Amino acid sequence: MAAERAPLVGTWGRVWLDGKEVAHVTSITARLTNNYQDYYRGQDVCRVKVSQTGTGSLSMQSVVSDGADLLKKYKDRGEEPHFTIETNLSDPGALNQQQEGYTLNEVSFDDVPFLAFEKGNVVTKDLSFAFPGSKVQVNAQVFDED
Repeated sequence: MAAERAPLVGTWGRVWLDGKEVAHVTSITARLTNNYQDYYRGQDVCRVKVSQTGTGSLSMQSVVSDGADLLKKYKDRGEEPHFTIETNLSDPGALNQQQEGYTLNEVSFDDVPFLAFEKGNVVTKDLSFAFPGSKVQVNAQVFDED
């Protein structure tokens, strides 16, 4: 019988724009949603996957305050900024010290609060985002090595 294992504990994530780190991720959820089209096969209604949508939410701590300048540069050119989110779960309690990591490319944020703070507290922002499902890069995963 295998020994009981502890749950994994998250460690860090980062948000990048134009190769510049703009934030530390304190929590993140990213998901892929499959989109289907129904069709008929005799009396049955069947479905086929036609696309997938990547969405998520994160809480982040700003590490630079020039985010408004970076976004203005894109706005002035009439372009949409695309961010990169990089995560790593490096839990010492994971089996054989394994790590889990993902990179989400071509991320767009639904809204970007450029000013948000509370006196005496670390600047934290909660954001929702979207990304193409095909732009998820799996860097490492924690596997059961039985």
